[in-house]
Amino acid sequence: HWEDYKSPAAIARSVARAKAIGLNVLLPLANYPDQAMWQSRLLPLNREVQPGFDPLRELVKQAHAAGIQVHPYLIMLNGALTKHPNIEPDWYAVRRDGQRAGGWLNPSHPGVRRFLAALSAEVAQTGADGLMYDYIRFDSGGDYDYSDATRRACQAETGLDPAAITGAKEDWPRRQKWNAWRVAQVTELVHQCSAAARAADRK
Repeated sequence: HWEDYKSPAAIARSVARAKAIGLNVLLPLANYPDQAMWQSRLLPLNREVQPGFDPLRELVKQAHAAGIQVHPYLIMLNGALTKHPNIEPDWYAVRRDGQRAGGWLNPSHPGVRRFLAALSAEVAQTGADGLMYDYIRFDSGGDYDYSDATRRACQAETGLDPAAITGAKEDWPRRQKWNAWRVAQVTELVHQCSAAARAADRK
């Protein structure tokens, strides 16, 4: 939890406790519920953290000294949960009825991909041993994105306009094709975030 590493004293306690019970990896939550737990150019610092202090870098430093790895995890596509202040309005996914899909982000949107890849790169630069991604998926049962940009992209790649798909049984093959395309968008997002993190880690 972010409170377990919000200050040097909290980090010392957490690392000592982890060492005492034989843990060899820590999985700190890095961007929820109150923004970044590292010195970010993209997000404000968690309000409970003293200005100028970098919790994640200090956690990595103390954990490594104790022989413990650090794999921070980021909440990714659930924009309603993270409430990051610089999410653009058109990054939100759209349902068939034109309304936002509960605050979830569109994994095929180039801006979403650039933003999340940049967050991944920043975290990698703290010296963390790896990254974990949470909510790197569509909402359970979520049928989206039907924005004009997504419809055009899907149609260009597959010849299919997702808005034309019906619930009829005979339309099942087209729905399968649409779902496969949506899955591929999440996979591509992960690839781009991973590539950005690996490139930043080598610098």
